[in-house]
Formats: sequence, structure tokens, C-alpha cells
Amino acid sequence: MDDYIFIKIGKPQVVDNRVKNLKLIKKLNLNVFFLEGLTDTEVIEFYKISNLFVMPSLKEGFGRPIIESQASELPVLASDINIFREICGDSVMYIKNFKSSSDWFNCITVFFQNNDNNNFKLLGLNNSKKYDVNLNYKLFMNLLLK
Repeated sequence: MDDYIFIKIGKPQVVDNRVKNLKLIKKLNLNVFFLEGLTDTEVIEFYKISNLFVMPSLKEGFGRPIIESQASELPVLASDINIFREICGDSVMYIKNFKSSSDWFNCITVFFQNNDNNNFKLLGLNNSKKYDVNLNYKLFMNLLLK
């Protein structure tokens, strides 16, 4: 994976995970950068220049970063957990064995070998529109005014 650069944006939810991740990064000799304290605008710029958004989460409340990345036409590779299935359906690629670092490694490799990833960009963009604040506000107001 010498050709790949991984960027982790945001503080770790569990500090001990950062230590485990650093050990794995060293073992696999990965190019990883940890960025904290970015503005929303800066995060969106990272979405725009990225090739893939990876969400290796064990549990989530909603998964807003997935929707943000999809709105930026960024394909998503995510853990196969119920909340992601609920909010994303088939618009993301799922990792069934999401606790296995080798499965993540293999799926990322396959993603970049596959030349037909534009379908996930389109599916994701369409999925993100369901969560557009302005659109949902208009729909809500139309319901209230009826």
C-alpha cells in the first residue's frame, strides 16, 4: 500500500484505539496522517480531493460523515453494521468481517483495482439527497401548510 495515503480526520472516540492503530500502521508500513481541529470547510476540501471514504466503525449513532462524503461524490467503504444499512442501503460497499484489518486491506485494494466505482459515486450522491437539510425543511414546511 505504498501508493496510498490515509488521512484520519477527528479525535479518536477511544484514545486506546489510537495506540492500537499506530502499532498496526507501523506493522503494515502505511502512510497515515492524523488531523484534528479542522473546520467544516477544510473537511469538505478533503472529501473533494479523496478517492475513497473509509468508515471502520463498530457502532454509530447515525453516520453523518458517510452522508457528507456521499454528497461530495466520494465512494464509501463501511463496516456492515445495522445503522449504515439503514441510512445507506446499497449505496456503499460493506465489509462483513469489519474487525479484520486484513479484510479492510483487501477490500481497499480491490476497490482501487476495480475501474467501475462510478456507480457508487452516483448511488451515494442520490442517497445523500435524502438527508439534505434544505430539501427536508421545504418538505416539512409543505406538510405544515397543508
